[in-house]
Amino acid sequence: MTTPRTISSPQQDLGLSSSDSKSVGLPKQAHPTAAAFFAALDEQHERVKRGEEKLLSSDSDTQKKQHHRQQQRPVSASLQKKVQCVGWRNRHSQDDFYPVQIGDYNFTVQQLQRGEVEGTYGTGATVWPAALVMMKYMERHAETLVKGRCVVDLGSGTGVTSVAAAILGAAFVACTDGEESVVQLERDNIRHAAREINRRTQSNISDCSYDSNVVATIAGCPVAVQKYWWGKDDPPKIPLTVDGAVANCDLVLVADCVLPKLYPIAPLVLAIDDCLVRTANAADNDGRDDSSFSPRQKQPCAILSYEHRYYPDYDPREKFRELATERNLQVHTVPMGDMHPIYSVEDIELWIVTRKTQFEDDVYS
Repeated sequence: MTTPRTISSPQQDLGLSSSDSKSVGLPKQAHPTAAAFFAALDEQHERVKRGEEKLLSSDSDTQKKQHHRQQQRPVSASLQKKVQCVGWRNRHSQDDFYPVQIGDYNFTVQQLQRGEVEGTYGTGATVWPAALVMMKYMERHAETLVKGRCVVDLGSGTGVTSVAAAILGAAFVACTDGEESVVQLERDNIRHAAREINRRTQSNISDCSYDSNVVATIAGCPVAVQKYWWGKDDPPKIPLTVDGAVANCDLVLVADCVLPKLYPIAPLVLAIDDCLVRTANAADNDGRDDSSFSPRQKQPCAILSYEHRYYPDYDPREKFRELATERNLQVHTVPMGDMHPIYSVEDIELWIVTRKTQFEDDVYS
């Protein structure tokens, strides 16, 4: 992989110095406790590295070097992964702008830390760990899961997963959320990410004339933003392509939206079902036989990331599967071995949801 393309900071992007950022709500310093913790963690890693380099370059004899190494306790793979997990789950959780690396690109999305507390943005104004797990899984399997697909991103929040899908080769992305304030945050973040990414490719921020919801084109992929509240609003509009053909949704993204304490699960399952059903109907109208579809051949599917949280009334995982079965959907749990080696933890699961067919083979589990 080539070296990631670095970008300017949000302050530099708008021609502001760091001292100007406070007055316009741009990134501040990270939370003091978090900043101190990660600074100490980084310093410890550097100290160990410098000590080893100093030892190797010193004039001490071989016997002393060997004795020194014997005194060093090796870091187990399990402990190393736990340290890495603390890093990617928490390092930027308090930052105003969350940095993300997908493929060859780096970009940032704005977070609003008090959105949930103040009740203005719900849970959608921050980047949650489950979204990172999903994006890194998509990155590993972009060729079969993302490339060339028309994507509907349900409950996208900051819009980070929509930007990732565009970078990874999606043909079209519809970024949605149910809160009007969050929808506006999505618009702002997608435009900002487009400026960061497209300046490297000399592309226009927006050059799509056939859908008024498109707010930007990222890496050649039009990204639309729409309000969609499951069970209340009509499903996201599927745009017409330039040549007049219908662009059917064949990939649904759902990052950390199975939260029964806040949102009923049934409307979410219905929304997923609606997207997959509409795609299947379009395939029938094109004269294609359902028997020709296989998960190996880019079968329409939904990818969900789920972070397990205790809920007293029932297990959300079992409830989701029960409701999915009622709508003729099957849920496949992605094995940990198929996930990103760093961005994978026991309490965050990935599910692939497909419409049941006559085939029994399960290539996702």
